[in-house]
Amino acid sequence: MPGPSSDYTKRVRLVLYAEDDPSDVFFFDRATKQFDGQLDIRTVPDGSVAIGWLNGDGPYADRKMFPLPDILITDLKMPRQDGFDVLRFIRKHPQLKELPVIVYSSSCMDVDVARARDLKVTDFIEKDAFCNGLVKYLRQYLDGSSAPAFK
Repeated sequence: MPGPSSDYTKRVRLVLYAEDDPSDVFFFDRATKQFDGQLDIRTVPDGSVAIGWLNGDGPYADRKMFPLPDILITDLKMPRQDGFDVLRFIRKHPQLKELPVIVYSSSCMDVDVARARDLKVTDFIEKDAFCNGLVKYLRQYLDGSSAPAFK
């Protein structure tokens, strides 16, 4: 893995964040301000829009304006299509197989964690008001070190 002084850490990463709760988006934005200049965070309101972006549907066909993300962070419980729908879509598309997908959810029920694991999620992080787990993961990701794989 590249070291901290490599070009890996200098490139701005596109983060697609699928979240329907404005309060969670607010806390996420506040917590990730420390990565200003390192992350380009784009938020979509549900899994249906995230899938449209990933698939290049409709307005998302312009890949200069809506490039494929470097990392996807998704809530599980969203209207229209949820985080599991997004994970299933990604796993069915070979061009997205390397996309790191983080489930960021307040639902840490065993059944949800098991379903996410079955869909090969990169990591499952429980929401908290300060986004501590997510910030730690993003810091490791930007440093080029491998964050612990979700087991």
